Amino acid sequence: MKPYEVELLVSEVGEEPAGNEIYHVLFDGSVTDEQGFVAIGGRADELMEKLRETYSEGADLPAAVHTAVDALSSVEENPVVAEQLEAGVLERSRPTRRKFRRLSDQEVLEILPSKT
Repeated sequence: MKPYEVELLVSEVGEEPAGNEIYHVLFDGSVTDEQGFVAIGGRADELMEKLRETYSEGADLPAAVHTAVDALSSVEENPVVAEQLEAGVLERSRPTRRKFRRLSDQEVLEILPSKT
């Protein structure tokens, strides 16, 4: 019997971009320090390769979402559309300690094309 393999991403949002950290915790407990972006899951290697080609440091939210969706679409070999996504961001400017914010369906629809 094989146990479930779980991967985690742990992020720290610094006061300035230079203080950001991304840690990738693998199922075996090993930790790697990632820079700029990371992909996890069954097709992570392919996603990482695509992101290496297209990632742009300091991109605004729409550009970053398009970069991620383009990478997903290339790996899935089908266009990924807004209705298929659940997305979130880490926002340094949030006044609370919690910097994670889930994008609303409307925000995603404003950035990406719809199926309809």
